[in-house]
Amino acid sequence: MRVSFEVVLQKGRDEVWKAFDSTSNMKKWQPTLRSFEPVSGTPGQVGAVSRLTYDERGRAMVLTETITLRRHPDAFAGTYESGPAVNSIHNTFAVLSPGSTKWTMESEFCFRGFFKLMAPFMRSPISKRMRADMERFKTLLEAGELSGA
Repeated sequence: MRVSFEVVLQKGRDEVWKAFDSTSNMKKWQPTLRSFEPVSGTPGQVGAVSRLTYDERGRAMVLTETITLRRHPDAFAGTYESGPAVNSIHNTFAVLSPGSTKWTMESEFCFRGFFKLMAPFMRSPISKRMRADMERFKTLLEAGELSGA
């Protein structure tokens, strides 16, 4: 399953990158994120592995993140693996003007086992969640509430 979203941010690309790249900001724009733990490699760099724990309706969901691309300040990609799925996410940040940046997020989910059958029913909730996270990032960034921005 593939999904793609775009949002225009009223900040310059360097400011967007700094805010996006900050792990301390993640809990602000991803409110169900409970912890971010580096496992191996240099955090934030290609090859680094981290464990992200989310609270999903009272249940812990653990994702293993592996960074696959980091091209400051225009692209960041990673894989996010859990029991039921592997999700590859590719983020790009394009300059529209000195004070405006287009953030594009492309994501591909590969479901396993029973979840392969459920995939068609999961598209809408997954899409809503990803769009809401991007819009939350935009709102917080433009309000100056994300460090590094």
